[in-house]
Amino acid sequence: MRIVVVSCWKYRDAWKPFFTLLDKFWQNHPDVTLLSDCPPYLASVGPFDSVAQFDYYPELSSYGPRIARFAQVFNDEPIVLLQEDFFLNAPVKAELVREAEELLYFYGAGTVRLYPCPGSNVECGNAHFGFVERGSPYRISLQASIWQPSFLANIAGNCPKPAEFEIHGTIYAESLPEPVLAAKRDSQPWPMEYLCSAISRGKWNPDAKRLCDQYGIENDWTMRPFAA
Repeated sequence: MRIVVVSCWKYRDAWKPFFTLLDKFWQNHPDVTLLSDCPPYLASVGPFDSVAQFDYYPELSSYGPRIARFAQVFNDEPIVLLQEDFFLNAPVKAELVREAEELLYFYGAGTVRLYPCPGSNVECGNAHFGFVERGSPYRISLQASIWQPSFLANIAGNCPKPAEFEIHGTIYAESLPEPVLAAKRDSQPWPMEYLCSAISRGKWNPDAKRLCDQYGIENDWTMRPFAA
């Protein structure tokens, strides 16, 4: 299992708090790849000791194809796909993440959502996870999930823009045989809990700074305005 954080250069102001909170709340986490639109020598600028690999594909300018290419190349283990503005605010339940990985293999699933937005709506006999019924809105989601690489490549390759990933991806996944699972919304604790989202419509969520101030995380907050 590997963590892939999808970002871009104009969102680099989120990197320091994201990775600091990742290290704080997910100790001994899997190796991390920062997948962005900038060369590694730029992406690696900063205190990102937790990042094992920086990757980008200069010939691919679109969000979805960049994810698809990565998933095609690194297809030997499941991918935990995260966005750079998912600021963790509670310890990750690593045992539930491992359970999600086991379910991914057991059911031959395409993805298992770790943050229940939306949550599962069909039982599978598990206390923490269930199926997401075909035809459900946002059955495919960019919220924190663990993915089978081939399924991720299939979805992402057909959804160039982030805004298309969930809407068009959900429609496209109807034709694919793999089931989709998600954490149960009413089952606590959730596998992962985070501020969703730290950045919205290009503006900081004020809660992002409050969270960083709480843990003494300094950051450059001048690159974008705060939402009212």
